[in-house]
Amino acid sequence: MSATNLANIIGGPCKVSFKGSTFRSKADVKLDPTLETFSVQIDLYGEVDTRSGNQPCKITFVPEGRFADLAVLYPYLAVALGSLVTPRWECGAVVAADDTIAVANTLSR
Repeated sequence: MSATNLANIIGGPCKVSFKGSTFRSKADVKLDPTLETFSVQIDLYGEVDTRSGNQPCKITFVPEGRFADLAVLYPYLAVALGSLVTPRWECGAVVAADDTIAVANTLSR
């Protein structure tokens, strides 16, 4: 009988914490760790070494359906519709004789 390291098995429903929020999975969670490398170049010798860079890990799961913290996953959905596209400017004094309108330097939302 072969021994199995239980720490290497990831399966079943679980909690995933991301930026202080907790999301629950419906079934298994798939982890896809990768290793990005870059080469060290020197003018005299060319490539002399390859070193490890980032180590991103892609996590894939089906959420169970509780969505209390969607603003963490989709931060741009929490903004009022149109506020990023058409900002409003506070207008100051209107001088009809000069055909001018004073505009403040700050945005108001």
